[in-house]
Amino acid sequence: MAQPVRLSRKLIIQMPVAAFFQAATMTDRVERLAGLPAARFTMSHEPGGRSALRADARLLGVPVHWYELPFEWVENRYWRVHRIFEGVPVRWITITTSLAALDPEHTQLDLVVEVLPRNILGRLGAVLVFGVYTLTRIVAVYRKLESRYRAQEPTLFPPALRSAVRAGALELYTRDLRATGLPPAHINRLVNHLTTGLDDEVKDMRPFALADRWGIPRLAGLRLFLYATRAGLLDLHWDVLCPNCRVAKATVGNLTDLAGDAHCDTCNIRYDVNFDEYVELRFTVNSAVREIYSAVFCIAAPYQTRHIVAQFRLAPGTTQVLVPGLAPGVYRWRTRQRPERGHLRITPAGARTPQRYRFLAGAVESPPGDPSTAPDAELWFENTTPEELLVILEKQAWAGDGVSAAQVTAIQEFRDMFSSQVLAPGIGVSLRSLTVLFSDLKDSTMLYDRVGDSSAFARVRDHFVIMREAIAAHNGAIVKTIGDAVMAVFSVPADAVAAGLAIQAGIAHYNTGAGDNPLCVKLGLHRGPCIAINANDVLDYFGSTVNIASRVQATSQGADLVLTDRVYEDPGVQELLAGQRVDSFQTTLKGLSQLFTLYQVQTARPALVLAEPR
Repeated sequence: MAQPVRLSRKLIIQMPVAAFFQAATMTDRVERLAGLPAARFTMSHEPGGRSALRADARLLGVPVHWYELPFEWVENRYWRVHRIFEGVPVRWITITTSLAALDPEHTQLDLVVEVLPRNILGRLGAVLVFGVYTLTRIVAVYRKLESRYRAQEPTLFPPALRSAVRAGALELYTRDLRATGLPPAHINRLVNHLTTGLDDEVKDMRPFALADRWGIPRLAGLRLFLYATRAGLLDLHWDVLCPNCRVAKATVGNLTDLAGDAHCDTCNIRYDVNFDEYVELRFTVNSAVREIYSAVFCIAAPYQTRHIVAQFRLAPGTTQVLVPGLAPGVYRWRTRQRPERGHLRITPAGARTPQRYRFLAGAVESPPGDPSTAPDAELWFENTTPEELLVILEKQAWAGDGVSAAQVTAIQEFRDMFSSQVLAPGIGVSLRSLTVLFSDLKDSTMLYDRVGDSSAFARVRDHFVIMREAIAAHNGAIVKTIGDAVMAVFSVPADAVAAGLAIQAGIAHYNTGAGDNPLCVKLGLHRGPCIAINANDVLDYFGSTVNIASRVQATSQGADLVLTDRVYEDPGVQELLAGQRVDSFQTTLKGLSQLFTLYQVQTARPALVLAEPR
């Protein structure tokens, strides 16, 4: 029986372990620079029956096919890929890269390639192709990473693959973007990125991630991308992410095309779509500005799933012991083949005893409760079942550098610029958390009777202007007006409260010229889950959160804010209201049986309340 050929290289890289792991696991670029062929990947099963990606490529003009098993890795420790070939003198190849920190700035790297040849020709090819060519090219790429890091240059270095920019369209659309009055420095950042970035850098762009890289506020970055889309520089689209692997499984250009559920072939699950995490807004350069070339060299590596800190195959009857050195936080373990899930809390004060997880035929033996574990504690995973398991250990929290549909659809400028972005009729998409503000103009009927229709209408119109400006300035959006009332939404509770304070301040200022007929606005806020729907071609929301917010507004005395505990107890709101007078009270709300604890924030003098008619 043929024996594997084992080839290895050992080197020391002048980079911290974490920096090298993050850069080198961008395997799509590494393999492109190393001269490996681009491939077309489809979900399949390898000859042994395990789930795998089938890759079809051409090497020196000759078709090459292989099955790629899921990557294995432990963050900052190692990563491994295993490929099973068809129709070539090599049966399979495994490439493992192991890392060890020598000191804070130096990493020892062990690169091992194992190849199982089919025959003598395959053995010779293993030595020449993989030992001389591939290993040498990969090491050269790693050295380039090192040199760029030492020169303080981006380690996301560009391969020699960049499509041409159409200067005329770029100049025309950029001129329109500059006319919006956005900061010229921000616009210059974007234009430079669109003209010098790689093809994969100007496709599926994430505004928050790029804003962080450019050193500008995140919301300013999002506004830049929205206005650039309206100017014609960019196209927006919505990616539907899998809740497990968090990779895009569907892409739509308009929310109208969004389905209520989705399916992930890789994880073999069907799930309901929600706006908070599973639907993300991304942008791609418009084809009139730049026609990008898309080539895939590798997928499903650690770089694409940064939330996963460890992933490994666990063969039947084997045990894997990990000491991943996790940062404090909550983690989840799961397997791709089974429905069981579990959580692990990492804290410096946690237990240092090994945490054992044993997969049985119909159950999983695991530590009881929600175990609190030290960062250096051992994690044992044992597989007693007859099938191989892919074990995954991941961060529970979603990354905060994606723009969720919940965030952007609660911004006034988005609703104004992209009013056609609504759900299809009959489709409801859940939101786990949204802050809803309801307003009402107190005694407005009395105002019409007192000052006359024309004057009263002008005052009501002025009050809408104040409200709209305050809501938009604090990253919220007006969903609808109902008579002289407003329903607005915010993705961040502190923004909603800040908007409420600004509304009352604006009304108080307006009242300084109102004489004996001041305006008085009642405001109520609540936070919680709801459902996004299409209501008369407008993105609207319904559910108990909306109903409660409306009822809370009815308890307002005017010239104040009334908050539920879900809003008031938010840390950002607590910080915002520090030093402010807040009175708590308990009451029932119309149509609801439970007792609510509400918080009244005083914002203006009682004298601003409308006087009774004489």
